[in-house]
Amino acid sequence: MTHVEGERLMDAPAERVYEALLDHETVASAIPVLRSTRELDEDRWEAKVKAPVPFAPSVTVRFTIVERRPPEHASVRSDGAGAHITSSFDLEPEGHVTRVRWQADLELGGLLSAFAGPRLEPLARRAAERVLDRVAAAAAAAPS
Repeated sequence: MTHVEGERLMDAPAERVYEALLDHETVASAIPVLRSTRELDEDRWEAKVKAPVPFAPSVTVRFTIVERRPPEHASVRSDGAGAHITSSFDLEPEGHVTRVRWQADLELGGLLSAFAGPRLEPLARRAAERVLDRVAAAAAAAPS
């Protein structure tokens, strides 16, 4: 298992940051190999992804919101192609900005297990930062 964590200040109120964190379109916009998304219900959605290499299969990744405590905490689990990721976010208002403390635990199985170990941590951190960049932009742009 690989564990990554961090924190970031976002220039938006906690309520808007929280909404953006759980908005599947915002999160999906950070997935570089995304082909499509489909909302299943309020707490579940899935994304079809396909690596940009010849003959790569499309893979479905399922996302489930497993815990909601608006606007201070959320936890999301994603599963697909042998990857299992549990992410949690704790939000704390600080004046007009929001501090987001996040962590993610990644487990890779099957063919993906070859990527586990020290090489996975920087990739996981970059993926998390990409999502948080999109969340920050969406929360800042949302109407008050």
